[in-house]
Formats: sequence, C-alpha cells, structure tokens
Amino acid sequence: MKAQAESLKEAEEAQKEAREAASAERSKQADKQKAYLAQQMTARIAQFEDMYSNTWSDGLPGLSLFSLSGDFNHETEDELIKHLLRNKIVADIEEYKMDTTLKFTFTHEGHMESHTNPEQVRFNGLVYDDKIEEMSKDITKHFFNNHTRIGKLPDFDLTTIPIATGSKQYLDWALTERTKPWKNIHKQSRERADFE
Repeated sequence: MKAQAESLKEAEEAQKEAREAASAERSKQADKQKAYLAQQMTARIAQFEDMYSNTWSDGLPGLSLFSLSGDFNHETEDELIKHLLRNKIVADIEEYKMDTTLKFTFTHEGHMESHTNPEQVRFNGLVYDDKIEEMSKDITKHFFNNHTRIGKLPDFDLTTIPIATGSKQYLDWALTERTKPWKNIHKQSRERADFE
C-alpha cells in the first residue's frame, strides 16, 4: 500500500511537471506568434505607405467630417465660423450658400412633404472628435436658441462622419491647428481686399 501511494505521488508530480512544461512551451509559442504577427503588420503598413504615401494609416486620427445646414443670416454665419475656429472646435470649415433649397421630409404617418427654404447655408469641414458634443450644444445655445424651422423641423442639421483614412498631410495639418493660437482670418482677408 505504501509503495502504491508513493508511486501515485510520483505520477502526480510527473504530470504536474509535464503540465508546467507544456504551459511554458505554449507561452513561448504564443510569444513567437505575437512577434511574427507584429512583424507582418509592420511590413504590411510599410508596403501600404509605400503605395499610398499620402494616406493616414495610424488608426483613427481623432477627426470627423461634419456637415451643418440651417437658416443662418449673414451675421450669424460669420459669428459661427469665428466661434468654431476661435474655440478650437473645428480645424477647417467651408461655407456653401444656396439661393433656394427644396427639402423633402417624411412624416411619422409616412407622407412626404416638401419645403422651400430661402437662403439655406451649409458648412462642411473637420471637427475634433472630442468636440462634437460641444459643437452641437454651442450651436443650439448661441445661434439657434428658441428657433424652429418650418414649425416642426430641427433647428439645424448636423451630421458627423468619423474619418478612417485620408490625406496624411491634411490630417496632420488639422491636428497641429488645434495647438496654434487663433487668428482673425476674416479681418485679415478683408484688410487685404481693402488694400488691393
């Protein structure tokens, strides 16, 4: 009996050592595989950057495209642009004016309605991802407080789309703009126009 107990104990110790050795081998193999995959990914990124040198490939840059439209007047448009740039909410903004916009909407009852909005304005540009919510709140608070559009539509339309790729130089520029002091570009361009 004593010999049988000792034999069983030796077998258990041998199994334990075998399990530990197998676990160490699996861990070593996993580390090798991880290193191999990292090497492969580095090679793929390098190949991609060689083929598309102007494309962002370092994950998400923290920027989104935005499209904003609403019933703005000329003073509101200028103030909005200044506010968004001055407060480093957006990196870039372009303004598009439309004489008349025909807008189609579907009601909850499934009916299509059309509305003509005179002097509709649309802004497109780049917004910093961590500023999207602030942008929406600021537009509501400062530019569309107590405003309704055609009685039932939202005050303004704001759509944001995360950027996964794009011109590397442009995205780098947009990210560095956040750290630069704001300059009144409108004032400078008007002064230049007056001088010319």
